[in-house]
Amino acid sequence: MTELLIASDPDPASSLAYLVRVPLGDGLVLRTSGTWPRTKAVCCHPVPLDVWSDVEDVLERDRLAATGDVLEPSPAGAPLRAR
Repeated sequence: MTELLIASDPDPASSLAYLVRVPLGDGLVLRTSGTWPRTKAVCCHPVPLDVWSDVEDVLERDRLAATGDVLEPSPAGAPLRAR
């Protein structure tokens, strides 16, 4: 299953409240000020993948449809779909 994972940033010194793990390649982890797709524009900063290992609880899992390099949000409960 392809999912966008959202967690609270475990780094208390970070001004960006969330970590987002994007399922591209081995994974892409971003510190972010908000959660996509709820917030239209968010401030993001890439961080090393090992930062994700400090995450204790995933706050949200958003299913994505994957079409090549394109990822799209899927409606809640809907099967993954190709475009």
